[in-house]
Amino acid sequence: MAFRHVLLGNVLVNCWSDTADVGEVDQAFQAARRAYSEVGKISNIAVMAPSMKFPTLASIDRMRKDREQMISFHRSVHHLLLFTGSGAVRAMTLIASTLMEGTRGIMHINKTAKEAIESAKTYGPLNVEEERIYQQLKLYGVPDERLGR
Repeated sequence: MAFRHVLLGNVLVNCWSDTADVGEVDQAFQAARRAYSEVGKISNIAVMAPSMKFPTLASIDRMRKDREQMISFHRSVHHLLLFTGSGAVRAMTLIASTLMEGTRGIMHINKTAKEAIESAKTYGPLNVEEERIYQQLKLYGVPDERLGR
């Protein structure tokens, strides 16, 4: 399974690992839609695990298809890339070309969880204790040095 998520207050924390297929992209959209219906606009902290592989072309097309609707659920999105090298470059290129286009500046690539949390707070209060976000990120495998605290 490439996609896991949890809603903490108005922050959707998720983790992508392995190869995201169309079903998992749909699952991510449904999670955001559900969160939006429960708490209003959300901030999203998305962890890209070291085991993540490049998404399929069909899943990239799926991301593009409903991008505007997905954006409407979010006040901000923060990506933490836990891999380096050519994989990270490819992921950043994908995020920039597929997801950030037309997002009105709400999407960010952050180096640490602390940066992501601080950036998310600039869009409004987070209705969750920051420590709960850090705990969830640890469960998703974010190493201490990438927590940034």
